[in-house]
Amino acid sequence: MARFLVRRLAYALLLVVAVSSAAMLLTRVAPGDVTAQLGAFAPPEEIAHVTTGPRPMRAVPQGSAQTSEVTGTVSAVDPRGLVTVDTAQGRLTVWTATSDTSGFPVGTPVRVRVSVQPVQMVPITDGSGSASVEPSASIVTTPGEHAVITGRVAVVDPRGAITVESPRGPIVVVMPPTFSAPAGGSVQVRTTLERAQ
Repeated sequence: MARFLVRRLAYALLLVVAVSSAAMLLTRVAPGDVTAQLGAFAPPEEIAHVTTGPRPMRAVPQGSAQTSEVTGTVSAVDPRGLVTVDTAQGRLTVWTATSDTSGFPVGTPVRVRVSVQPVQMVPITDGSGSASVEPSASIVTTPGEHAVITGRVAVVDPRGAITVESPRGPIVVVMPPTFSAPAGGSVQVRTTLERAQ
């Protein structure tokens, strides 16, 4: 009887070893299986990444510039060089050439001339890696405050105004009737702000 039990125990151990070996073999053969990892996992590695700054861009005109002119009254003055004008077409916000807005106190009647031209922003590829800095104020001999702003159209108002992002904050100008600017596109806006005669 003892021999019978020893023989049965030996066959049971042999069966356990065979089944375990077969299971281990199957886990090795099945690639991608989570149970295929038969040991300690490798420590996490730092993922290499490189962050670069924005590439210098330049504005390439697309189509012709469209102009319009409105009159209104100065309703607010921002020390950053922004003047808000209430007009019959709505409230506009334009730059002055400098941050000195003392020439346009609140209540002053003014005329605003606007020229809007769509542009495409393209990377500068001349190899120098530096963008030529375009002045924000035009050099002109006519009276008034002249400014040139190139930026992304943030909002298109169905009443005919567009909001353009600028370094001093958003500006709002009247679109000429024949001009259409999609939100997200880039435009160059030239403004002239002068006292109404």
